Amino acid sequence: MKQKDLTTIVVIAVTAAVFSLILANVLFGGSKTDLTSPSIAPISNVFKNPSATYFNNGSIDLTQTITIGSNSKTPGSL
Repeated sequence: MKQKDLTTIVVIAVTAAVFSLILANVLFGGSKTDLTSPSIAPISNVFKNPSATYFNNGSIDLTQTITIGSNSKTPGSL
């Protein structure tokens, strides 16, 4: 490759890069707007009491053992 060919390639590459930069700024540049994000409330260590509709003295206690009938066999025994 001759020195003249190398110079031509460099000039074409620089010209293409400048043209691409200008075209990209025109197409995608747009207006510069200041972006903001929504603010989030800080986490607190204070908890509200649960709803009395679901958590009250008359509610079903799901942690209690349920026995159906008088069968004394345990699972796994024959």
